[in-house]
Amino acid sequence: MYLLNSVFFVLVLPFSSAHADIRIDKAQLSFTQVTGINATIAVYFKVCFVSGTKAVKVRTYHSTDNANQGNIIRANRQYSTTGSCIDNGISMSFGKEVEKGTNYVHVIFEQPGGTTEKRVLPITVTGDANIGFHGVPTISAFKAKVGDELTISLKLKNNNVTRSKNTSEVKVLYSYIANDVIDPQKAKRFPDSVAVPKIDALVQLTNTETLKFKVPSPERRTSGDAYTTLYIAVFIDPDKNITESSRGDNYKTFSVALQLSNIALTTLNITPNPISGDYANDKPTGIYNLDYCVQNNSQLPFTGHVECEVLFQDKTAFPSQNILTLKLPTATLNNIPTGQHCSKTSSSIPTLQEKVDERAIGGSIAAKCTVKDPSGNDFKTSDNEQTQTATLSDWFDYQITQVSVSPTSAKPGQTVTYTVSIKHTGNTLLLNPKISFGIITASGGGGNVKLDVSFAYNFFKTTTFTTKLTIPTGLGGGPSDFIAVFTPNSITGDKVSTNNDMAAKFTLLEDKDKDGFYTDVDCNDNDKTIHPNAKESCDGRDNNCNNQVDEGCACKQGETRDCYTGSAGCIRVGGSNSYNCQSPCRVGSQNCTAGSWGPCVGGVINTPESCDGVDNDCNGKIDDGIPSQSCFSDTAAKKNVGECKEGLKVCVNGKSICQGETTSSQEECDSKDNDCDGQVDENFPQKGLPCFAGSGACQGKGRFECSQDAKSTTCNAKPQPPSIEICNGIDDDCNGNIDDGLPANKPCYNGPPGTKGVGACKEGVETCNMGTPSCNDIKPKAEACNNKDDDCNGKIDENITKPCFDGPGMSGVGLCQDGEQTCTAGKFGPCKNQVTAKTETCDGTDEDCDGAIDNGVSRACYTGPNATVGNGECKAGVELCIGGVFNNICTGESKPSSEICDGKDNDCNGIIDDNPTCPKEQISEPSAEPRGERLEESKTELPKEIKTEQAHGKEVVEDAVPDTQTPDTTIKVPENTDNEPTPEMVGIGCNIPFGERPTPFFVLFLLLLVGLRTIPKR
Repeated sequence: MYLLNSVFFVLVLPFSSAHADIRIDKAQLSFTQVTGINATIAVYFKVCFVSGTKAVKVRTYHSTDNANQGNIIRANRQYSTTGSCIDNGISMSFGKEVEKGTNYVHVIFEQPGGTTEKRVLPITVTGDANIGFHGVPTISAFKAKVGDELTISLKLKNNNVTRSKNTSEVKVLYSYIANDVIDPQKAKRFPDSVAVPKIDALVQLTNTETLKFKVPSPERRTSGDAYTTLYIAVFIDPDKNITESSRGDNYKTFSVALQLSNIALTTLNITPNPISGDYANDKPTGIYNLDYCVQNNSQLPFTGHVECEVLFQDKTAFPSQNILTLKLPTATLNNIPTGQHCSKTSSSIPTLQEKVDERAIGGSIAAKCTVKDPSGNDFKTSDNEQTQTATLSDWFDYQITQVSVSPTSAKPGQTVTYTVSIKHTGNTLLLNPKISFGIITASGGGGNVKLDVSFAYNFFKTTTFTTKLTIPTGLGGGPSDFIAVFTPNSITGDKVSTNNDMAAKFTLLEDKDKDGFYTDVDCNDNDKTIHPNAKESCDGRDNNCNNQVDEGCACKQGETRDCYTGSAGCIRVGGSNSYNCQSPCRVGSQNCTAGSWGPCVGGVINTPESCDGVDNDCNGKIDDGIPSQSCFSDTAAKKNVGECKEGLKVCVNGKSICQGETTSSQEECDSKDNDCDGQVDENFPQKGLPCFAGSGACQGKGRFECSQDAKSTTCNAKPQPPSIEICNGIDDDCNGNIDDGLPANKPCYNGPPGTKGVGACKEGVETCNMGTPSCNDIKPKAEACNNKDDDCNGKIDENITKPCFDGPGMSGVGLCQDGEQTCTAGKFGPCKNQVTAKTETCDGTDEDCDGAIDNGVSRACYTGPNATVGNGECKAGVELCIGGVFNNICTGESKPSSEICDGKDNDCNGIIDDNPTCPKEQISEPSAEPRGERLEESKTELPKEIKTEQAHGKEVVEDAVPDTQTPDTTIKVPENTDNEPTPEMVGIGCNIPFGERPTPFFVLFLLLLVGLRTIPKR
């Protein structure tokens, strides 16, 4: 307990009765201020005895009500003395029901067998409550689907020294942004709540409370894709109804991974394309299908639908100039499993089939289809839509089916309305056809009056529209025709031209006598004195065209009679021409002129009664029956505005006065419009504006309100209590300094749980920078090949590899491919599993990785008898590799031919000119030299650098020899898998297994042998 003040405080209350056996001379507390529960104070008292037993029992109670002591005794002790007074003290401590603010100590002094006195002593308690969780709240699941019900369980407690003064509630807040979930102003709230009662100091509630809520559909990011994590915060008193010492323990957060679906529309096709139909009879029967594929990219089965709309267009690309948009019936998708499913191959994906709409426009048709998840569970919607286009055949026919005019007759200058019905058939629409209107009179007078109207025709087969025309002058009169006709050049290509015009009957009115009346109402259009407005002249003619002649001529010229035109005041006597009148009304007189009585003059008739002291209505009563009227003597604009009210005008002694009105006065601050200008308290602009009291976080906000005398405004703001300073850029403890006194060297770590102290991860020290906590810890990062555990999972350099290639050749060219190096102990090892260049063979691949397939690959060939190659004129050729196989075309070979007498061995049998026709001296005997030498001497020419393929598939690269040298004798010969000597090898003196290349020593031996045979014998 902090001893904040040692000044004694005494509240002296009146004695309980006029006569008492004891007298309380002193009752005071040792402290006027304590912090809260378990604080101990002393009650000092002095009791003097007036009579009776010299003993007193002292009891103390504590409550927050000065009138109600409660029933918990905080201290109880009896004192006695032989003297006249007891001057002593009793100690007590505060219990869990103590609250912040003013509390009361009730002291009861009871004399055995005597009187009882009571004193109530106030004391200030400064400590705050601190409501938090008793234990850690739990959530029923950390993974959930949209619509799943989750439950949070929790218990509450008060961690501080005073009871909470107000009640509140626990709410579940949620957001898809982690930092927003702990901000009640940004996060959203689920409806369910738990009531937070007043909790006594240092008390833990034992009952477990539960909050239930259903997982909502995910919110969409700005890119259109949804969040996949729902952040939950169970929050005590989010609206700050309870004053607490700290609010840092008022919430617990959870992360719930949303098990969302992702459905994509991958393809869309319109078949057939183009779409044809029977348009010749205006019956577009073309049928088209919309085939599509959907891809379920999640593990959840998908139920939803595909919505499609078709846009018929006027030969422009989608979506410009859309003329008609049709929504097709939706395709329902039920429990579509993971993977791709197409309408052509899957019975669960329905094909959409539709007939070309009769309002279709030729040109193109565009379809747009969207797969939709009605549950909102699809977290990615950017792949839900596909579009496709197709073409339509086109033709059209415009025809006018009806023409009418209203009214059916009109005069010059009069506007008439023409109604035209148009029918459009076919499937092509002209965007701006033109119709010309004309009037053709029966006499041809005035010719035609034309009015050209262009219009953008709508999508429907038949339409009706109206236009207005003002009849010009100079057309004459009589029956006429109104005609409507399509302007030919505006509907070029129209299929039928015989239905492009139509006429309606119409009458033109005229005024021949120029009296202003036309033949529809003038009964004599040749006499301008006769017309409907003419006065009947008693001249034997129907002057006014009412089909009556001289009607109303009932008097003689010069006759005079009494008359009265008023509605009351004079009454005719019987059938005579005499009247009885009530003053001031009197009769007048009238004269007969041209068979008609003239006006009644000279009389006084009754008038409505007015407030003037006269019997105006001649009923024998003065100023009677005058209707009451509203009145207002202030400015007219202020009548019935604000406090101003109109009155009622009444007649008194022939004068009108205004009773009951309220006029304007000077404006006051009283929420009334005193000056009746339509504004309330406008002279007090501060009213309602925010105002403040206190500083820092203690700053209280209020508003300016009217003062009690209504002459000015005052601020109703009150400062707030300080709180513990935290790093937030705010002066929480209101000492004038922001973020001061924060704990130094506070350890911190923001990495994932379980990684602190593992590998390179280390905790840091938290500092406060511009109101934001900052931690210099080392968190996990991507693993690198450095003999360190960078990702802090307890493993060093795990699963780190990189591609490698040592050559020869170039990786990615031909068959050459990268290998892989694996990191061990901070270093990358040898390159494994790489594919490098090797000698090219005839197999259709690029084995030497130079970018060319089977380039330079050939083999020696010979199609003549095996025993003849290399003898005489016979020599081998070359067979090229094309497309991975040898082309079976032996180029450059020389085979045996018929022997001729030319000094050559043409048939390659080893004998020159052995033809019987040759002279004998030209015939050479067969040489005893082995055929191998003959083959060598044949000087078979090969390319300067070729790749030859030997019988067992091994490849050797032969260097070309100069033309003057003997070429290499390694050629392609038929395969001999038994390694028996071939005819070409007979005579060499040994058997060489076929397919093996002779060693250099063996070749040297052969050359030496040949050289010895060619030395001339001595």
